[in-house]
Amino acid sequence: MGVNIIAVDDEKLARGALVMALEQVFPEDNIFSFGKASEAIDKVNELKNEGVEYAFLDIRLRGSTGIELAKDIKDISPDTKVIFVTAYNDFASEAFAVHASGYLLKPVSSEAIKETVNQFDENGNLPMASVEDKKADKKLKVTTFGKFHPTLNGKELNFERSKSRELLALLVDQKGVGIANAEIEAYLWEDSIGDKRKSGYVQKVIVSLMKTLRQAGIEDIVEKRYNYIAINPDMIDCDLYKFLDGDAAVINSYYGVYMEEYSWAEMTTGMLSSKAGLYD
Repeated sequence: MGVNIIAVDDEKLARGALVMALEQVFPEDNIFSFGKASEAIDKVNELKNEGVEYAFLDIRLRGSTGIELAKDIKDISPDTKVIFVTAYNDFASEAFAVHASGYLLKPVSSEAIKETVNQFDENGNLPMASVEDKKADKKLKVTTFGKFHPTLNGKELNFERSKSRELLALLVDQKGVGIANAEIEAYLWEDSIGDKRKSGYVQKVIVSLMKTLRQAGIEDIVEKRYNYIAINPDMIDCDLYKFLDGDAAVINSYYGVYMEEYSWAEMTTGMLSSKAGLYD
């Protein structure tokens, strides 16, 4: 028969996308979608005896908020696991104040939903132990909020050249998108584009970076081929990627500063600040 799941979003297209993602994760279960909070409450009341396992709620709804809806759902069905799915993160602290079990940023994928629900403990919460275990599975930890700070097993990663360190930062910023040597030159030497000496130096920087990663035993975090290099985002534990995946704790830790030592990071800084609601 399957468990009962409700999805609430007042935007038809967003609601349809959410339902499609949910159907991929819960193919055997009952998914009910609504555009209005009142309709969702009616269904929760109707299913009171059976129970509602999950409630995926948009935070900003016409005439009310997902926060208010979550409180009403919890009053009727205290065991329902509430997961907010939203394009905004300015309500994150309020969301967890009503005992939300998760917080996902749009556009949400079936993989993100699956990852969240798979971490619930028997009380419907995200246990810190499972989060820490997941972190431990990744060798390299990269902090980008503030300054760029890559550590391996708690120790700072050492680089032969400052530019090879900056190249790793650039690859992290590119989030898995490959870049060519000419692009690296443009980013790392903004004031010397076209300088043949710098063009030759790019390859030395790449070689130096790969040597550092190889000596640390983590060269597989980077994919390198002729005139192409990219980071593998799945191989590192990074605050930037967690922010973009909707990790509420990481979102709330962002204070408007991102890899401040690199001028090319300004575009990403603006994007993160906008998503974090730091701009009016």
